Amino acid sequence: MSKNTIKTTFLLFIFFASLLSMNARENKVAKFHNFEIGISYDAFNASSYYNLNDSLITTLQDVVRNYDSTTDTTVSYTFDFTKTTITLGGDYYLDKNSYFGISLPLSFYKLHEEYLSDQNGNRFDRQNYSLTRFDYLELHSTYGSEIGNVYGGLIGKVQIPTGFEQGLYNHPDFPFLSDGALEIFAGSYFGARVNKVSFDNEIYYNYRAEDFKNQLLINSGISISTVPNTELKLYASMILSLASFNNAIPLNITQTVSQENNYAFGAYFKILLSDNLVAYLKYRVTLAGRNTWSNTNFTCYLGYRL
Repeated sequence: MSKNTIKTTFLLFIFFASLLSMNARENKVAKFHNFEIGISYDAFNASSYYNLNDSLITTLQDVVRNYDSTTDTTVSYTFDFTKTTITLGGDYYLDKNSYFGISLPLSFYKLHEEYLSDQNGNRFDRQNYSLTRFDYLELHSTYGSEIGNVYGGLIGKVQIPTGFEQGLYNHPDFPFLSDGALEIFAGSYFGARVNKVSFDNEIYYNYRAEDFKNQLLINSGISISTVPNTELKLYASMILSLASFNNAIPLNITQTVSQENNYAFGAYFKILLSDNLVAYLKYRVTLAGRNTWSNTNFTCYLGYRL
Protein backbone atom coordinates (compact mmCIF):
# COMPACT_ATOMS: atom_id res chain seq x y z
CA MET A 1 0.00 0.00 0.00
CA SER A 2 1.49 3.34 -1.06
CA LYS A 3 1.73 6.32 1.25
CA ASN A 4 -0.81 8.26 -0.82
CA THR A 5 -3.25 5.34 -0.71
CA ILE A 6 -2.89 5.11 3.06
CA LYS A 7 -3.49 8.83 3.54
CA THR A 8 -6.50 8.83 1.21
CA THR A 9 -7.99 5.82 2.99
CA PHE A 10 -7.45 7.48 6.35
CA LEU A 11 -9.20 10.69 5.28
CA LEU A 12 -12.09 8.83 3.66
CA PHE A 13 -12.61 6.73 6.77
CA ILE A 14 -12.77 9.83 8.98
CA PHE A 15 -15.24 11.46 6.58
CA PHE A 16 -17.64 8.51 6.36
CA ALA A 17 -17.23 7.62 10.02
CA SER A 18 -18.15 11.20 10.91
CA LEU A 19 -21.31 10.92 8.81
CA LEU A 20 -22.22 7.67 10.53
CA SER A 21 -21.55 9.13 13.94
CA MET A 22 -24.03 11.98 13.38
CA ASN A 23 -26.77 9.49 14.14
CA ALA A 24 -25.15 8.90 17.52
CA ARG A 25 -25.65 12.43 18.80
CA GLU A 26 -28.78 11.42 20.63
CA ASN A 27 -27.48 7.97 21.63
CA LYS A 28 -27.08 6.98 25.22
CA VAL A 29 -23.86 5.62 26.65
CA ALA A 30 -22.97 2.35 24.93
CA LYS A 31 -23.94 -0.85 26.69
CA PHE A 32 -21.14 -2.65 28.53
CA HIS A 33 -19.96 -5.94 26.98
CA ASN A 34 -17.62 -8.50 28.53
CA PHE A 35 -16.12 -9.88 25.31
CA GLU A 36 -14.59 -8.26 22.24
CA ILE A 37 -13.13 -10.15 19.29
CA GLY A 38 -11.43 -8.33 16.45
CA ILE A 39 -9.24 -8.35 13.38
CA SER A 40 -6.70 -5.72 12.36
CA TYR A 41 -4.71 -4.93 9.24
CA ASP A 42 -1.35 -3.19 9.55
CA ALA A 43 0.90 -1.92 6.73
CA PHE A 44 4.53 -1.01 7.51
CA ASN A 45 6.51 0.69 4.71
CA ALA A 46 10.10 1.95 4.65
CA SER A 47 12.51 2.95 1.89
CA SER A 48 15.11 4.62 4.13
CA TYR A 49 16.59 4.37 7.61
CA TYR A 50 18.53 6.37 10.19
CA ASN A 51 22.07 5.15 10.85
CA LEU A 52 24.12 5.33 14.05
CA ASN A 53 24.99 8.95 13.26
CA ASP A 54 21.29 9.90 13.02
CA SER A 55 21.70 10.44 9.26
CA LEU A 56 18.97 9.37 6.85
CA ILE A 57 20.14 6.67 4.41
CA THR A 58 18.18 6.25 1.18
CA THR A 59 20.66 4.30 -1.00
CA LEU A 60 23.36 1.69 -0.49
CA GLN A 61 26.36 0.77 -2.65
CA ASP A 62 27.76 -2.31 -4.32
CA VAL A 63 31.28 -2.67 -5.67
CA VAL A 64 31.24 -4.67 -8.90
CA ARG A 65 34.06 -5.83 -11.20
CA ASN A 66 34.00 -4.33 -14.69
CA TYR A 67 33.98 -6.49 -17.79
CA ASP A 68 37.71 -6.07 -18.27
CA SER A 69 38.23 -7.59 -14.80
CA THR A 70 40.88 -5.03 -13.89
CA THR A 71 38.85 -2.24 -12.28
CA ASP A 72 35.89 -1.98 -9.95
CA THR A 73 32.85 0.26 -10.15
CA THR A 74 30.62 1.43 -7.30
CA VAL A 75 26.92 1.23 -8.09
CA SER A 76 24.05 2.40 -5.91
CA TYR A 77 20.77 0.69 -5.21
CA THR A 78 17.53 1.51 -3.41
CA PHE A 79 15.49 -0.69 -1.11
CA ASP A 80 11.85 -1.03 -0.12
CA PHE A 81 10.96 -2.93 3.02
CA THR A 82 7.30 -3.78 3.69
CA LYS A 83 5.50 -5.71 6.37
CA THR A 84 1.81 -6.51 6.12
CA THR A 85 0.24 -7.95 9.27
CA ILE A 86 -3.19 -9.43 9.93
CA THR A 87 -3.92 -9.92 13.62
CA LEU A 88 -6.70 -11.89 15.26
CA GLY A 89 -7.43 -11.22 18.90
CA GLY A 90 -9.91 -11.31 21.73
CA ASP A 91 -10.36 -9.58 25.09
CA TYR A 92 -12.41 -10.25 28.19
CA TYR A 93 -13.45 -7.11 30.09
CA LEU A 94 -13.85 -7.18 33.86
CA ASP A 95 -15.14 -3.61 33.64
CA LYS A 96 -14.69 -0.77 31.18
CA ASN A 97 -11.13 -0.08 32.41
CA SER A 98 -9.79 -3.58 33.09
CA TYR A 99 -9.37 -6.52 30.73
CA PHE A 100 -7.10 -9.34 29.61
CA GLY A 101 -6.72 -10.98 26.24
CA ILE A 102 -4.76 -12.75 23.56
CA SER A 103 -3.66 -11.93 20.00
CA LEU A 104 -1.84 -13.68 17.16
CA PRO A 105 -0.31 -11.66 14.28
CA LEU A 106 0.43 -13.18 10.87
CA SER A 107 3.00 -11.11 8.95
CA PHE A 108 4.13 -11.00 5.32
CA TYR A 109 7.61 -9.45 4.94
CA LYS A 110 9.16 -8.30 1.69
CA LEU A 111 12.41 -6.55 0.80
CA HIS A 112 13.03 -5.36 -2.76
CA GLU A 113 16.47 -4.05 -3.77
CA GLU A 114 16.90 -2.31 -7.12
CA TYR A 115 19.88 -0.66 -8.78
CA LEU A 116 19.64 2.95 -9.89
CA SER A 117 19.22 3.63 -13.60
CA ASP A 118 22.17 2.79 -15.81
CA GLN A 119 23.43 4.88 -18.74
CA ASN A 120 20.52 3.57 -20.81
CA GLY A 121 17.90 4.44 -18.21
CA ASN A 122 17.31 0.82 -17.21
CA ARG A 123 16.90 -0.39 -13.64
CA PHE A 124 17.62 -3.96 -12.58
CA ASP A 125 16.74 -5.92 -9.49
CA ARG A 126 19.57 -6.59 -7.09
CA GLN A 127 17.75 -8.97 -4.75
CA ASN A 128 14.29 -9.87 -3.49
CA TYR A 129 13.49 -11.39 -0.11
CA SER A 130 10.24 -12.55 1.41
CA LEU A 131 9.09 -14.22 4.58
CA THR A 132 5.69 -15.22 5.97
CA ARG A 133 5.29 -16.15 9.61
CA PHE A 134 3.26 -15.92 12.78
CA ASP A 135 5.35 -13.38 14.67
CA TYR A 136 4.39 -14.32 18.22
CA LEU A 137 1.58 -15.20 20.58
CA GLU A 138 0.70 -12.23 22.79
CA LEU A 139 -0.92 -12.36 26.21
CA HIS A 140 -1.88 -8.96 27.60
CA SER A 141 -3.78 -7.36 30.44
CA THR A 142 -4.74 -3.91 31.69
CA TYR A 143 -6.01 -2.89 35.11
CA GLY A 144 -7.40 0.63 35.32
CA SER A 145 -9.53 2.90 37.45
CA GLU A 146 -11.01 6.41 37.44
CA ILE A 147 -11.40 9.05 40.12
CA GLY A 148 -13.45 11.92 38.79
CA ASN A 149 -11.77 13.20 35.65
CA VAL A 150 -8.44 11.53 36.43
CA TYR A 151 -7.69 7.99 35.31
CA GLY A 152 -4.80 5.58 35.23
CA GLY A 153 -3.75 1.96 35.46
CA LEU A 154 -1.20 -0.77 34.93
CA ILE A 155 -0.39 -2.50 31.65
CA GLY A 156 1.42 -5.76 31.03
CA LYS A 157 1.96 -8.08 28.08
CA VAL A 158 4.14 -10.98 27.00
CA GLN A 159 5.07 -11.80 23.41
CA ILE A 160 6.16 -15.40 22.87
CA PRO A 161 7.90 -15.89 19.48
CA THR A 162 6.85 -18.76 17.26
CA GLY A 163 10.52 -19.55 16.58
CA PHE A 164 12.08 -21.38 13.67
CA GLU A 165 15.74 -21.16 14.67
CA GLN A 166 16.70 -18.21 12.53
CA GLY A 167 19.65 -16.24 13.83
CA LEU A 168 19.38 -12.56 14.52
CA TYR A 169 22.48 -11.74 12.48
CA ASN A 170 22.07 -13.64 9.22
CA HIS A 171 21.96 -17.26 10.21
CA PRO A 172 23.59 -19.13 7.26
CA ASP A 173 20.40 -21.06 6.56
CA PHE A 174 18.10 -18.04 6.79
CA PRO A 175 19.48 -14.84 5.21
CA PHE A 176 16.42 -12.68 5.90
CA LEU A 177 15.32 -11.45 9.35
CA SER A 178 15.01 -13.64 12.44
CA ASP A 179 12.37 -15.33 14.57
CA GLY A 180 12.46 -12.57 17.18
CA ALA A 181 12.75 -13.28 20.90
CA LEU A 182 10.72 -13.32 24.08
CA GLU A 183 9.54 -9.82 25.00
CA ILE A 184 7.89 -8.64 28.21
CA PHE A 185 6.24 -5.24 28.62
CA ALA A 186 5.37 -3.68 31.96
CA GLY A 187 4.09 -0.16 32.34
CA SER A 188 1.35 2.23 33.28
CA TYR A 189 -0.97 4.80 31.77
CA PHE A 190 -2.46 7.94 33.23
CA GLY A 191 -4.41 10.96 32.07
CA ALA A 192 -7.09 13.52 32.75
CA ARG A 193 -10.24 14.82 31.05
CA VAL A 194 -11.17 18.46 30.69
CA ASN A 195 -14.63 18.80 29.17
CA LYS A 196 -14.41 16.81 25.92
CA VAL A 197 -10.60 16.79 25.77
CA SER A 198 -8.35 14.11 27.28
CA PHE A 199 -4.62 14.11 27.89
CA ASP A 200 -3.17 10.59 27.71
CA ASN A 201 0.24 9.20 28.64
CA GLU A 202 1.74 5.71 28.58
CA ILE A 203 5.16 4.46 29.61
CA TYR A 204 6.48 0.89 29.27
CA TYR A 205 9.62 -0.99 30.16
CA ASN A 206 10.30 -3.51 27.40
CA TYR A 207 12.49 -6.49 28.33
CA ARG A 208 13.88 -8.25 25.24
CA ALA A 209 15.73 -11.57 25.35
CA GLU A 210 18.66 -12.90 23.28
CA ASP A 211 20.54 -10.26 21.25
CA PHE A 212 17.85 -7.60 21.50
CA LYS A 213 18.41 -4.58 23.73
CA ASN A 214 15.85 -3.49 26.31
CA GLN A 215 13.76 -0.40 25.58
CA LEU A 216 11.64 2.31 27.13
CA LEU A 217 8.43 3.13 25.24
CA ILE A 218 6.66 6.46 25.80
CA ASN A 219 3.40 7.62 24.22
CA SER A 220 1.67 10.96 24.84
CA GLY A 221 -1.42 12.31 23.15
CA ILE A 222 -4.43 14.57 23.21
CA SER A 223 -7.89 13.18 22.45
CA ILE A 224 -11.01 15.04 21.38
CA SER A 225 -14.52 13.59 21.62
CA THR A 226 -17.06 16.19 20.54
CA VAL A 227 -19.40 13.65 18.91
CA PRO A 228 -20.79 10.81 21.06
CA ASN A 229 -19.12 7.43 20.58
CA THR A 230 -16.17 8.86 18.62
CA GLU A 231 -12.62 9.79 19.51
CA LEU A 232 -9.89 11.60 17.57
CA LYS A 233 -6.37 11.52 18.97
CA LEU A 234 -3.06 13.10 17.97
CA TYR A 235 -0.05 11.55 19.63
CA ALA A 236 3.73 11.38 19.80
CA SER A 237 5.64 8.19 20.54
CA MET A 238 9.22 7.37 21.39
CA ILE A 239 11.22 4.14 21.46
CA LEU A 240 14.39 4.64 23.50
CA SER A 241 17.12 2.04 23.79
CA LEU A 242 18.30 1.47 27.35
CA ALA A 243 21.70 0.25 26.17
CA SER A 244 24.65 2.29 24.99
CA PHE A 245 25.11 2.67 21.25
CA ASN A 246 28.91 2.48 21.59
CA ASN A 247 28.89 -1.19 20.58
CA ALA A 248 25.60 -1.24 18.70
CA ILE A 249 25.24 -3.41 15.61
CA PRO A 250 24.53 -1.06 12.66
CA LEU A 251 21.17 -1.53 11.00
CA ASN A 252 21.37 -4.03 8.15
CA ILE A 253 18.30 -4.00 5.91
CA THR A 254 18.17 -7.83 5.75
CA GLN A 255 18.42 -8.25 9.52
CA THR A 256 16.08 -7.67 12.43
CA VAL A 257 16.97 -4.43 14.23
CA SER A 258 18.27 -5.20 17.71
CA GLN A 259 18.70 -1.67 19.08
CA GLU A 260 17.16 1.65 18.08
CA ASN A 261 15.81 5.06 19.01
CA ASN A 262 12.66 6.06 17.15
CA TYR A 263 10.64 9.29 17.36
CA ALA A 264 7.24 9.34 15.67
CA PHE A 265 3.97 11.24 15.36
CA GLY A 266 0.55 9.83 14.60
CA ALA A 267 -3.21 10.19 14.45
CA TYR A 268 -5.93 7.83 15.64
CA PHE A 269 -9.68 7.81 15.05
CA LYS A 270 -12.12 5.47 16.82
CA ILE A 271 -15.86 5.09 16.38
CA LEU A 272 -18.54 2.90 17.90
CA LEU A 273 -20.55 2.05 14.80
CA SER A 274 -23.27 0.28 16.77
CA ASP A 275 -23.80 -1.15 20.22
CA ASN A 276 -21.68 -4.16 19.20
CA LEU A 277 -19.40 -2.91 16.43
CA VAL A 278 -16.28 -0.78 16.99
CA ALA A 279 -13.63 0.37 14.52
CA TYR A 280 -10.52 2.49 14.47
CA LEU A 281 -7.84 3.77 12.11
CA LYS A 282 -4.31 4.75 13.05
CA TYR A 283 -1.53 6.39 11.05
CA ARG A 284 2.04 6.79 12.34
CA VAL A 285 5.16 8.24 10.71
CA THR A 286 8.75 8.27 11.93
CA LEU A 287 10.21 11.78 12.20
CA ALA A 288 13.75 11.02 13.40
CA GLY A 289 15.79 8.32 15.04
CA ARG A 290 18.99 6.36 15.41
CA ASN A 291 19.64 2.92 13.92
CA THR A 292 15.96 2.64 12.99
CA TRP A 293 13.73 2.43 9.94
CA SER A 294 12.18 5.68 8.68
CA ASN A 295 8.77 4.16 8.22
CA THR A 296 5.06 4.79 8.00
CA ASN A 297 2.45 2.61 9.67
CA PHE A 298 -1.21 2.36 8.77
CA THR A 299 -3.55 0.26 10.92
CA CYS A 300 -7.27 -0.41 10.72
CA TYR A 301 -9.27 -2.50 13.17
CA LEU A 302 -12.76 -3.89 13.36
CA GLY A 303 -14.10 -5.42 16.55
CA TYR A 304 -17.31 -7.09 17.62
CA ARG A 305 -18.51 -6.93 21.21
CA LEU A 306 -20.44 -9.80 22.79
